[in-house]
This record gives sequence, C-alpha cells and structure tokens, in this order.
Amino acid sequence: MVRIRWCLVVAVVLVGLKPLNAAAQGSSACRPADSASVRILSWVRSIVTGTDPASVKQRTAMRLPQVGTDQITYVTDEQVCSKAVSPYNANAAYQTTGTGTAEAPSGQLYVVKVGTVYVVKDPAIGAANLVFT
Repeated sequence: MVRIRWCLVVAVVLVGLKPLNAAAQGSSACRPADSASVRILSWVRSIVTGTDPASVKQRTAMRLPQVGTDQITYVTDEQVCSKAVSPYNANAAYQTTGTGTAEAPSGQLYVVKVGTVYVVKDPAIGAANLVFT
C-alpha cells in the first residue's frame, strides 16, 4: 500500500471562528508564496483535478472537491489564515514519525483554496494538513 505523505487530520467549519490577532503573534498568519507553496499548490492541483484512481482515492479521503484549475488558488488573505491558525494548532498531530519528538507549530500557514474549501499546512509540522469548509 502506498503511504500518503500528507494526512487529513480533521475537517472543521471555518465560518464563525474568531480570527487570531496576527499582531499578537508578531507576524502574519499567512506564509508568503515561496518554493514550498509552489510544491503544495502543485500537489493539491494534481489531486483535485486528477482522474486517475490514486487522485480520486486521495481526493475522497481528504474530502476535497474535484474542481478546475481556475478554482484553485494560493491564499495570502490575513483574515482567512488567522481563522485557520487556532483549529490547526488544536488538531494537528505534533509528533515526528522518526523520533517521537514534539514539534511546535509556527503560527504561519500555507493555505490553498479549492473551490469552497481550504487546504492548510504549517511548515513546522511534519505531515499534518487540515481541510476547512
């Protein structure tokens, strides 16, 4: 069986969550676009637009919609990212698979909008992703 590198941790409703104050964190809750965001965006695109059995299986497991590439965007909206920080930190698994050492969240997230849902990744956390609706 193929191991999925990115894991769906939990699905939570984004609407109605209190935004975290980014100033209190000392920086934006959004990760700026960089080489990692390009890889994440590419990975999400391949899953949500793919029709092969592996893409369909992973998309279904992650509860992602199948959409066109025009509905997949990288998010840098501070309000969206701030709303995702608290539930991500509360639900992400903070253990590395190799050492068992706890990982601390960075407070800055990569966020990709897929239709009406968001895929969220903290670069400080090994393989944990959240999907928000």
